[in-house]
Amino acid sequence: MPSLSTIVITSKAEVESAHETSRLRVELAKKLQRKRDKRAEISDRLLDPRTRQIGASVTKWEKQLAEKEEFRQSQIHAAREDRAVLEELDRITQQIEREHREATREREKLARYHSLNNLSKTARREYFLSDPKRDLSIDMEHLGPSAAQVFAGEFVEDKKATQSEIVRGLKEQELEKEVLLQREAALERAFAELSDLDVKTRIELENREEDSIRAGRRALDEFNCEMQQKRKEKERREREDAETRARRDVDFHLYQSGLLSESIGTSSDFKGIPLDEKQMVVDWQARQVDEKRERIADENDRRARDAAEAEAQRLEAVKVHDEQELQRRRAAQALVEENRRLAEAQNKERIRTEEVYSSSIKETFFDQFAKSACH
Repeated sequence: MPSLSTIVITSKAEVESAHETSRLRVELAKKLQRKRDKRAEISDRLLDPRTRQIGASVTKWEKQLAEKEEFRQSQIHAAREDRAVLEELDRITQQIEREHREATREREKLARYHSLNNLSKTARREYFLSDPKRDLSIDMEHLGPSAAQVFAGEFVEDKKATQSEIVRGLKEQELEKEVLLQREAALERAFAELSDLDVKTRIELENREEDSIRAGRRALDEFNCEMQQKRKEKERREREDAETRARRDVDFHLYQSGLLSESIGTSSDFKGIPLDEKQMVVDWQARQVDEKRERIADENDRRARDAAEAEAQRLEAVKVHDEQELQRRRAAQALVEENRRLAEAQNKERIRTEEVYSSSIKETFFDQFAKSACH
Protein backbone atom coordinates (compact mmCIF):
# COMPACT_ATOMS: atom_id res chain seq x y z
CA MET A 1 0.00 0.00 0.00
CA PRO A 2 1.52 3.34 -1.01
CA SER A 3 2.10 6.02 1.62
CA LEU A 4 0.25 9.31 1.75
CA SER A 5 3.19 11.11 0.25
CA THR A 6 3.14 8.88 -2.83
CA ILE A 7 -0.61 9.22 -3.63
CA VAL A 8 -1.20 11.48 -6.63
CA ILE A 9 -4.67 12.74 -7.60
CA THR A 10 -4.63 13.20 -11.34
CA SER A 11 -7.77 15.28 -11.97
CA LYS A 12 -9.87 18.13 -10.54
CA ALA A 13 -13.01 15.97 -10.60
CA GLU A 14 -11.42 13.44 -8.29
CA VAL A 15 -10.44 16.24 -5.90
CA GLU A 16 -14.02 17.60 -5.84
CA SER A 17 -15.41 14.08 -5.41
CA ALA A 18 -13.13 13.46 -2.44
CA HIS A 19 -14.17 16.77 -0.80
CA GLU A 20 -17.87 16.03 -1.43
CA THR A 21 -17.54 12.55 0.11
CA SER A 22 -15.85 13.90 3.22
CA ARG A 23 -18.48 16.66 3.56
CA LEU A 24 -21.35 14.17 3.29
CA ARG A 25 -19.77 11.97 5.91
CA VAL A 26 -19.39 14.90 8.29
CA GLU A 27 -23.05 15.96 7.73
CA LEU A 28 -24.23 12.37 8.26
CA ALA A 29 -22.29 12.16 11.51
CA LYS A 30 -23.77 15.46 12.68
CA LYS A 31 -27.29 14.32 11.79
CA LEU A 32 -26.86 11.06 13.69
CA GLN A 33 -25.49 12.96 16.69
CA ARG A 34 -28.50 15.33 16.62
CA LYS A 35 -30.89 12.36 16.57
CA ARG A 36 -29.06 10.74 19.49
CA ASP A 37 -29.21 14.01 21.46
CA LYS A 38 -32.92 14.42 20.74
CA ARG A 39 -33.70 10.85 21.81
CA ALA A 40 -31.65 11.31 24.98
CA GLU A 41 -33.52 14.54 25.76
CA ILE A 42 -36.91 12.87 25.20
CA SER A 43 -35.87 9.91 27.35
CA ASP A 44 -34.70 12.20 30.15
CA ARG A 45 -37.91 14.20 30.00
CA LEU A 46 -40.08 11.07 30.08
CA LEU A 47 -38.10 9.38 32.84
CA ASP A 48 -37.94 12.49 35.01
CA PRO A 49 -40.97 12.32 37.39
CA ARG A 50 -40.80 16.04 38.10
CA THR A 51 -41.01 16.80 34.35
CA ARG A 52 -43.85 14.35 33.80
CA GLN A 53 -46.00 16.11 36.37
CA ILE A 54 -45.69 19.49 34.59
CA GLY A 55 -49.05 20.53 33.15
CA ALA A 56 -50.99 17.75 34.91
CA SER A 57 -53.72 20.03 36.18
CA VAL A 58 -57.36 18.93 36.25
CA THR A 59 -58.50 22.55 36.18
CA LYS A 60 -56.55 23.22 33.00
CA TRP A 61 -57.89 20.05 31.41
CA GLU A 62 -61.46 21.05 32.26
CA LYS A 63 -60.80 24.53 30.89
CA GLN A 64 -59.42 23.03 27.66
CA LEU A 65 -62.46 20.77 27.34
CA ALA A 66 -64.76 23.74 27.93
CA GLU A 67 -62.91 25.75 25.26
CA LYS A 68 -63.15 22.85 22.80
CA GLU A 69 -66.88 22.48 23.48
CA GLU A 70 -67.40 26.24 23.06
CA PHE A 71 -65.46 26.16 19.77
CA ARG A 72 -67.53 23.22 18.55
CA GLN A 73 -70.78 24.96 19.49
CA SER A 74 -69.62 28.12 17.71
CA GLN A 75 -68.87 26.08 14.60
CA ILE A 76 -72.31 24.46 14.76
CA HIS A 77 -73.95 27.88 15.23
CA ALA A 78 -71.98 29.33 12.30
CA ALA A 79 -72.91 26.38 10.09
CA ARG A 80 -76.58 26.78 11.07
CA GLU A 81 -76.47 30.50 10.25
CA ASP A 82 -74.74 29.81 6.91
CA ARG A 83 -77.37 27.21 6.06
CA ALA A 84 -80.15 29.66 6.95
CA VAL A 85 -78.55 32.34 4.74
CA LEU A 86 -78.24 29.89 1.84
CA GLU A 87 -81.87 28.82 2.23
CA GLU A 88 -82.96 32.46 2.27
CA LEU A 89 -80.91 33.16 -0.87
CA ASP A 90 -82.42 30.10 -2.58
CA ARG A 91 -85.91 31.29 -1.65
CA ILE A 92 -85.19 34.77 -3.01
CA THR A 93 -83.76 33.28 -6.22
CA GLN A 94 -86.82 31.08 -6.69
CA GLN A 95 -89.10 34.07 -6.10
CA ILE A 96 -87.17 36.11 -8.69
CA GLU A 97 -87.37 33.28 -11.23
CA ARG A 98 -91.08 32.83 -10.53
CA GLU A 99 -91.75 36.55 -11.04
CA HIS A 100 -89.66 36.52 -14.21
CA ARG A 101 -91.69 33.60 -15.59
CA GLU A 102 -94.96 35.32 -14.67
CA ALA A 103 -93.84 38.52 -16.40
CA THR A 104 -92.78 36.58 -19.50
CA ARG A 105 -96.13 34.78 -19.61
CA GLU A 106 -97.99 38.07 -19.22
CA ARG A 107 -96.03 39.64 -22.09
CA GLU A 108 -96.67 36.62 -24.31
CA LYS A 109 -100.38 36.74 -23.43
CA LEU A 110 -100.59 40.44 -24.30
CA ALA A 111 -98.66 39.85 -27.53
CA ARG A 112 -101.02 37.03 -28.58
CA TYR A 113 -104.06 39.14 -27.70
CA HIS A 114 -102.72 42.06 -29.72
CA SER A 115 -101.84 39.78 -32.64
CA LEU A 116 -105.26 38.12 -32.70
CA ASN A 117 -107.24 41.35 -32.36
CA ASN A 118 -105.15 43.94 -34.20
CA LEU A 119 -102.92 42.12 -36.68
CA SER A 120 -105.43 40.18 -38.76
CA LYS A 121 -105.35 40.63 -42.50
CA THR A 122 -108.55 42.64 -42.70
CA ALA A 123 -107.52 44.93 -39.81
CA ARG A 124 -104.27 46.07 -41.35
CA ARG A 125 -103.81 49.38 -43.11
CA GLU A 126 -102.35 47.67 -46.18
CA TYR A 127 -105.58 45.74 -46.66
CA PHE A 128 -107.66 48.91 -46.95
CA LEU A 129 -105.10 50.52 -49.25
CA SER A 130 -105.11 47.47 -51.57
CA ASP A 131 -108.70 46.23 -51.32
CA PRO A 132 -109.26 43.69 -54.15
CA LYS A 133 -113.03 44.43 -54.17
CA ARG A 134 -112.91 48.15 -54.68
CA ASP A 135 -114.81 49.65 -57.58
CA LEU A 136 -112.94 49.18 -60.84
CA SER A 137 -113.68 50.17 -64.40
CA ILE A 138 -115.37 47.59 -66.60
CA ASP A 139 -112.61 46.73 -69.06
CA MET A 140 -110.34 43.83 -69.82
CA GLU A 141 -107.41 45.37 -67.99
CA HIS A 142 -109.23 45.37 -64.66
CA LEU A 143 -111.85 42.58 -65.01
CA GLY A 144 -109.81 40.01 -66.93
CA PRO A 145 -110.50 37.95 -70.06
CA SER A 146 -113.50 36.13 -68.54
CA ALA A 147 -115.48 39.34 -68.19
CA ALA A 148 -114.68 40.25 -71.79
CA GLN A 149 -115.90 36.85 -72.95
CA VAL A 150 -119.17 37.27 -71.08
CA PHE A 151 -119.67 40.70 -72.59
CA ALA A 152 -119.03 39.16 -75.99
CA GLY A 153 -121.74 36.51 -75.42
CA GLU A 154 -119.47 33.53 -74.86
CA PHE A 155 -120.02 30.87 -72.15
CA VAL A 156 -117.64 30.95 -69.18
CA GLU A 157 -117.45 28.24 -66.53
CA ASP A 158 -119.19 28.99 -63.27
CA LYS A 159 -116.33 29.93 -60.97
CA LYS A 160 -118.74 31.09 -58.32
CA ALA A 161 -119.88 27.51 -57.68
CA THR A 162 -116.24 26.42 -57.48
CA GLN A 163 -115.55 29.19 -55.01
CA SER A 164 -118.61 28.18 -52.94
CA GLU A 165 -117.34 24.59 -52.87
CA ILE A 166 -113.93 25.76 -51.71
CA VAL A 167 -115.52 27.92 -49.01
CA ARG A 168 -117.68 24.99 -47.86
CA GLY A 169 -114.64 22.72 -47.62
CA LEU A 170 -112.77 25.35 -45.65
CA LYS A 171 -115.69 25.72 -43.25
CA GLU A 172 -115.84 21.95 -42.75
CA GLN A 173 -112.10 21.95 -42.03
CA GLU A 174 -112.55 24.76 -39.53
CA LEU A 175 -115.41 22.85 -37.87
CA GLU A 176 -113.33 19.66 -37.64
CA LYS A 177 -110.42 21.64 -36.25
CA GLU A 178 -112.70 23.22 -33.64
CA VAL A 179 -114.00 19.77 -32.63
CA LEU A 180 -110.43 18.51 -32.28
CA LEU A 181 -109.49 21.55 -30.21
CA GLN A 182 -112.50 21.01 -27.94
CA ARG A 183 -111.52 17.35 -27.53
CA GLU A 184 -107.94 18.37 -26.68
CA ALA A 185 -109.25 20.94 -24.20
CA ALA A 186 -111.46 18.30 -22.55
CA LEU A 187 -108.46 15.97 -22.25
CA GLU A 188 -106.42 18.81 -20.76
CA ARG A 189 -109.16 19.57 -18.23
CA ALA A 190 -109.38 15.89 -17.29
CA PHE A 191 -105.61 15.72 -16.92
CA ALA A 192 -105.64 18.85 -14.73
CA GLU A 193 -108.41 17.40 -12.56
CA LEU A 194 -106.50 14.13 -12.18
CA SER A 195 -103.33 16.07 -11.32
CA ASP A 196 -105.20 18.09 -8.69
CA LEU A 197 -106.72 14.92 -7.28
CA ASP A 198 -103.30 13.26 -7.19
CA VAL A 199 -101.74 16.24 -5.42
CA LYS A 200 -104.60 16.47 -2.91
CA THR A 201 -104.45 12.71 -2.25
CA ARG A 202 -100.71 12.83 -1.75
CA ILE A 203 -100.97 15.82 0.58
CA GLU A 204 -103.78 14.13 2.52
CA LEU A 205 -101.70 10.96 2.93
CA GLU A 206 -98.69 12.98 4.08
CA ASN A 207 -100.86 14.93 6.52
CA ARG A 208 -102.30 11.72 7.94
CA GLU A 209 -98.83 10.24 8.28
CA GLU A 210 -97.61 13.40 10.01
CA ASP A 211 -100.65 13.35 12.32
CA SER A 212 -100.01 9.73 13.23
CA ILE A 213 -96.32 10.45 13.89
CA ARG A 214 -97.25 13.51 15.96
CA ALA A 215 -99.82 11.49 17.92
CA GLY A 216 -97.23 8.80 18.60
CA ARG A 217 -94.75 11.39 19.77
CA ARG A 218 -97.37 13.01 21.97
CA ALA A 219 -98.21 9.63 23.52
CA LEU A 220 -94.51 8.96 24.02
CA ASP A 221 -94.09 12.36 25.66
CA GLU A 222 -97.01 11.69 27.98
CA PHE A 223 -95.59 8.27 28.85
CA ASN A 224 -92.15 9.77 29.50
CA CYS A 225 -93.70 12.52 31.62
CA GLU A 226 -95.65 9.95 33.63
CA MET A 227 -92.54 7.81 34.09
CA GLN A 228 -90.56 10.87 35.15
CA GLN A 229 -93.21 11.78 37.70
CA LYS A 230 -93.18 8.23 39.03
CA ARG A 231 -89.41 8.30 39.20
CA LYS A 232 -89.49 11.62 41.06
CA GLU A 233 -92.09 10.24 43.46
CA LYS A 234 -89.95 7.15 44.02
CA GLU A 235 -86.86 9.27 44.63
CA ARG A 236 -88.81 11.47 47.04
CA ARG A 237 -89.98 8.41 48.99
CA GLU A 238 -86.46 7.01 49.02
CA ARG A 239 -85.13 10.37 50.19
CA GLU A 240 -87.72 10.53 52.97
CA ASP A 241 -86.93 6.94 53.97
CA ALA A 242 -83.20 7.74 54.01
CA GLU A 243 -83.82 10.81 56.16
CA THR A 244 -86.01 8.77 58.50
CA ARG A 245 -83.36 6.08 58.80
CA ALA A 246 -80.68 8.73 59.39
CA ARG A 247 -82.74 10.37 62.15
CA ARG A 248 -83.44 6.95 63.63
CA ASP A 249 -79.72 6.16 63.64
CA VAL A 250 -78.97 9.50 65.27
CA ASP A 251 -81.61 8.88 67.90
CA PHE A 252 -80.23 5.42 68.47
CA HIS A 253 -76.69 6.73 68.93
CA LEU A 254 -77.84 9.62 71.08
CA TYR A 255 -80.22 7.83 73.39
CA GLN A 256 -79.23 4.15 73.22
CA SER A 257 -75.45 4.47 73.33
CA GLY A 258 -73.91 3.34 76.55
CA LEU A 259 -71.26 6.01 76.30
CA LEU A 260 -73.71 8.93 76.24
CA SER A 261 -76.60 7.51 78.26
CA GLU A 262 -74.69 7.26 81.51
CA SER A 263 -75.04 9.83 84.23
CA ILE A 264 -72.83 12.85 84.44
CA GLY A 265 -71.15 11.64 87.58
CA THR A 266 -70.39 8.23 86.14
CA SER A 267 -69.06 9.76 82.91
CA SER A 268 -66.84 12.14 84.82
CA ASP A 269 -65.63 9.61 87.40
CA PHE A 270 -65.11 6.48 85.33
CA LYS A 271 -65.18 7.43 81.60
CA GLY A 272 -63.48 10.78 81.79
CA ILE A 273 -65.95 12.46 79.33
CA PRO A 274 -67.16 15.88 80.47
CA LEU A 275 -70.54 17.34 79.59
CA ASP A 276 -69.22 19.79 76.97
CA GLU A 277 -67.48 16.99 75.06
CA LYS A 278 -70.69 14.96 75.20
CA GLN A 279 -72.58 17.94 73.75
CA MET A 280 -69.84 18.31 71.09
CA VAL A 281 -70.35 14.68 70.02
CA VAL A 282 -74.10 15.24 69.79
CA ASP A 283 -73.63 18.40 67.72
CA TRP A 284 -71.13 16.65 65.45
CA GLN A 285 -73.57 13.80 64.75
CA ALA A 286 -76.36 16.31 64.10
CA ARG A 287 -74.14 18.19 61.65
CA GLN A 288 -73.35 14.93 59.87
CA VAL A 289 -77.05 14.23 59.48
CA ASP A 290 -77.69 17.76 58.16
CA GLU A 291 -74.77 17.53 55.72
CA LYS A 292 -75.94 14.16 54.45
CA ARG A 293 -79.47 15.51 54.05
CA GLU A 294 -78.22 18.57 52.14
CA ARG A 295 -76.00 16.39 49.96
CA ILE A 296 -78.91 14.10 49.09
CA ALA A 297 -81.14 17.13 48.37
CA ASP A 298 -78.46 18.67 46.10
CA GLU A 299 -78.04 15.38 44.26
CA ASN A 300 -81.80 15.09 43.72
CA ASP A 301 -82.00 18.70 42.52
CA ARG A 302 -79.13 18.11 40.10
CA ARG A 303 -80.81 15.00 38.71
CA ALA A 304 -84.09 16.87 38.34
CA ARG A 305 -82.36 19.73 36.51
CA ASP A 306 -80.54 17.30 34.20
CA ALA A 307 -83.80 15.50 33.44
CA ALA A 308 -85.58 18.82 32.76
CA GLU A 309 -82.76 19.99 30.47
CA ALA A 310 -82.78 16.67 28.59
CA GLU A 311 -86.56 16.86 28.19
CA ALA A 312 -86.33 20.47 26.96
CA GLN A 313 -83.63 19.53 24.45
CA ARG A 314 -85.70 16.60 23.21
CA LEU A 315 -88.81 18.79 22.83
CA GLU A 316 -86.74 21.40 20.97
CA ALA A 317 -85.36 18.71 18.65
CA VAL A 318 -88.88 17.41 18.01
CA LYS A 319 -90.08 20.95 17.29
CA VAL A 320 -87.21 21.58 14.85
CA HIS A 321 -87.90 18.26 13.14
CA ASP A 322 -91.61 19.08 12.79
CA GLU A 323 -90.79 22.50 11.33
CA GLN A 324 -88.34 20.95 8.84
CA GLU A 325 -90.92 18.35 7.80
CA LEU A 326 -93.55 21.08 7.36
CA GLN A 327 -91.18 23.16 5.23
CA ARG A 328 -90.25 20.12 3.16
CA ARG A 329 -93.91 19.25 2.58
CA ARG A 330 -94.73 22.83 1.59
CA ALA A 331 -91.76 22.93 -0.78
CA ALA A 332 -92.84 19.63 -2.36
CA GLN A 333 -96.40 20.92 -2.73
CA ALA A 334 -95.17 24.15 -4.33
CA LEU A 335 -92.93 22.17 -6.68
CA VAL A 336 -95.83 19.93 -7.72
CA GLU A 337 -98.05 22.97 -8.33
CA GLU A 338 -95.34 24.69 -10.36
CA ASN A 339 -94.73 21.54 -12.46
CA ARG A 340 -98.45 21.20 -13.08
CA ARG A 341 -98.75 24.84 -14.20
CA LEU A 342 -95.72 24.48 -16.45
CA ALA A 343 -97.16 21.29 -17.97
CA GLU A 344 -100.51 22.99 -18.63
CA ALA A 345 -98.78 26.00 -20.20
CA GLN A 346 -96.62 23.76 -22.40
CA ASN A 347 -99.63 21.72 -23.52
CA LYS A 348 -101.60 24.86 -24.34
CA GLU A 349 -98.65 26.31 -26.23
CA ARG A 350 -98.22 23.04 -28.13
CA ILE A 351 -101.92 23.00 -29.07
CA ARG A 352 -101.74 26.60 -30.26
CA THR A 353 -98.55 26.14 -32.26
CA GLU A 354 -99.27 22.65 -33.63
CA GLU A 355 -100.63 22.71 -37.13
CA VAL A 356 -103.61 20.38 -37.33
CA TYR A 357 -104.39 21.17 -40.97
CA SER A 358 -102.19 22.95 -43.44
CA SER A 359 -103.65 26.19 -44.64
CA SER A 360 -105.46 25.74 -47.93
CA ILE A 361 -106.05 29.44 -48.55
CA LYS A 362 -103.53 30.90 -50.99
CA GLU A 363 -103.20 34.30 -52.59
CA THR A 364 -104.75 32.84 -55.76
CA PHE A 365 -107.97 32.31 -53.83
CA PHE A 366 -108.37 36.06 -53.34
CA ASP A 367 -107.36 36.68 -56.95
CA GLN A 368 -110.36 34.59 -58.08
CA PHE A 369 -112.72 36.99 -56.34
CA ALA A 370 -111.12 39.91 -58.19
CA LYS A 371 -111.43 38.20 -61.58
CA SER A 372 -115.07 37.12 -61.16
CA ALA A 373 -116.67 40.36 -60.19
CA CYS A 374 -119.15 40.04 -63.05
CA HIS A 375 -120.83 37.04 -61.41
